Order: sequence, then C-alpha cells, then structure tokens
Amino acid sequence: MRMVGIALVASTAVLGFQARSDLETTVSEQGKKIAALKHRLDTLEASRPGAPGTAEATLSARATALESELKKLDARVREVETKISYLSKGEQKKQEQEQSGGRLRFGMTMDEVRRIVGEPKRQSTHVSAEGRRLDFWFYDGFDMTFVNGRFTDYSERK
Repeated sequence: MRMVGIALVASTAVLGFQARSDLETTVSEQGKKIAALKHRLDTLEASRPGAPGTAEATLSARATALESELKKLDARVREVETKISYLSKGEQKKQEQEQSGGRLRFGMTMDEVRRIVGEPKRQSTHVSAEGRRLDFWFYDGFDMTFVNGRFTDYSERK
C-alpha cells in the first residue's frame, strides 16, 4: 500500500505540474488574444472618421488653417484698399494744386482754396444787408474772406 501511496503522490505531482503547465499555456494564449484584440481596437479607432491621422482629420485641419489665412488676407486687402483710397485723394489734391499752380487766386471757390490751404482753425458766416453771404476763415497768422462762396480777401495777423 505504501507503494500505491507513493505512486499516487507522484502521479498527483505530475498531474499538478501538467495542470500548471496547461494553465500557463492557456494564460499565455489568452494574453496573445488580448494583445491582438487591443491592436484591432487601436486600428479601428484610428480609422474612424475624424480620428487623428485620417484623411478627414488632415483635410479638416487644412481647412481650418486656410480659413485663418483667408481672414488675414482679407484684413490685408482692406488695409491696402484704405491706403489706395488715401493715396488717390492725395494724388487728386496734388493734381488740383498743380492745375491752379498751387497758388491762391481771387475768385477761387471755397473748395479750391481748402484744397490748397487746408481746413481753417475757425470759420464764421454772415449775411449782409444786401443779401451777400460772407464767410470768414481764420488760420494761424492769417484770415481769408469769401463773398458768395468766392475768395475775395486775404489779411495777415501779427
């Protein structure tokens, strides 16, 4: 009976070792399956629409960048248009001054005088008893008089 007991113990040990070995093999195989499933999940996640690295995400990012660049260009166009408008007005004033010789002449309109001399510091308008409109423009150091909208007098102040 002793022999049977030793054989039984030895057989149990062998079976235990075998079971442990089978268990380790099963765990290892399950680990490989889990790793494969994780890889597949990562692949599916990466291929979903809008995921980083997909064509859709790349196009979306590019569209956002282009919209930003378009806004910058639009602002620059408005800035250039403003400068062109300002330069056009300056060029127009320069041509008018060249046409008038850049000098004041009696009989010029108020607009013509304003283009040459600029805006007065102060203005005053009166209507005479005869119904003539008198405009007085005051600058630093001189005054100008207009009768019915035409330049008629210039006087310097000290």
